[in-house]
Amino acid sequence: MHKTDGSVIGLFFEVTPKPGHLDHYFTYVEKLKSELSKQKGLLWLQRYHALLDNNSLLSHQLWDHQDSIVAWRQNEAHRSAQTAGIKTHFQNYRIRIGERLRHGSIDELALGKQAESLNGKLLLSIHSNVLLPKAAFDDCGLIPSVFSTIIDPHNIITLSTIDDMAKAVFLTKTLDKSVIDKAELFLINRNYSMFDRDQAPRHDSLE
Repeated sequence: MHKTDGSVIGLFFEVTPKPGHLDHYFTYVEKLKSELSKQKGLLWLQRYHALLDNNSLLSHQLWDHQDSIVAWRQNEAHRSAQTAGIKTHFQNYRIRIGERLRHGSIDELALGKQAESLNGKLLLSIHSNVLLPKAAFDDCGLIPSVFSTIIDPHNIITLSTIDDMAKAVFLTKTLDKSVIDKAELFLINRNYSMFDRDQAPRHDSLE
């Protein structure tokens, strides 16, 4: 697994629309596509839906810098969509943002001596072409959130908060490496939801 130079920032936006409001969410997604295409700093974006909860969606983005995320948050069209979502369409949402520490093969996940101080702040992201066995996560005491891309059910991402790196390392030894495309480890420095605002930006808005 490759170390990074700190220039890649991951953003994970999980949202549960209110019943009957899913189409409204996708309408705003379509409206914002042209704005995103012009936004500097966006390196990659993929949208998913939850496999165990058909109502939840995930937008996973990679950015070149925190400042680029701030600029996107301040985009007028984006802010308008944010306001509509918060006031009308969202039942809840959660945003997690952090530096990518590792990416590539899942075999080289360990962070060494620094890992213990980061426990609880790490997010493991595993990209696979099949559903990973939940029992493997249960055996490690980890709770997975599983999503697949909206257009390809075999493009799967599994997210898990790491409260003990030893558990993550043990997990890597139990999973079938042949079905895993890549793994990433993020150091989350901002984690908030629609109702838990402690780490939210000053202005009441989404990222």
